[in-house]
Amino acid sequence: MSKIALGPLHAPDWDKVRAWLQQAEIQAWWGGLAAAEAEIAIAADSPSAICRLILADATPIGYGHALDADIVRSGRSDGLPAGAYMISLFIADPAYRKRGAGEMALAALTREVFASTLAPATATLVPVRYEAAVRAAERAGYGWVGVRDEGASGQSWLMMRERP
Repeated sequence: MSKIALGPLHAPDWDKVRAWLQQAEIQAWWGGLAAAEAEIAIAADSPSAICRLILADATPIGYGHALDADIVRSGRSDGLPAGAYMISLFIADPAYRKRGAGEMALAALTREVFASTLAPATATLVPVRYEAAVRAAERAGYGWVGVRDEGASGQSWLMMRERP
């Protein structure tokens, strides 16, 4: 496996992220194009959000962000402590899916949240139908909080990791 790292997003990178969102696999994970675009727009406009490219040996392969859950408080985030951050990400390059890149990106973004904010916890939503991704989140230190109905994308596990 290549070295997976996070990199900053610059203005031209947003076009790449929007192009990646056209992939059916990414839309299925995020509940459709409109839902993905809306969440990414909220993160892009939030001064407290952390938005990153996911890199494999310095080549962009995906996108991830961490967003203060209080900004988008809803039934999705019920049960999280105030100040927790929600992490969402995708691996756009199919060559890196199901090979550990998502797990490494989740772990890296989690470390960045804890290093740069006072968040007491991070959380992520993983569609129930992607059991391998649930197991990857567990290996990244996340535990199950409960199941959330995500509408178009079906049921998802809300998984949380407390600050070490």
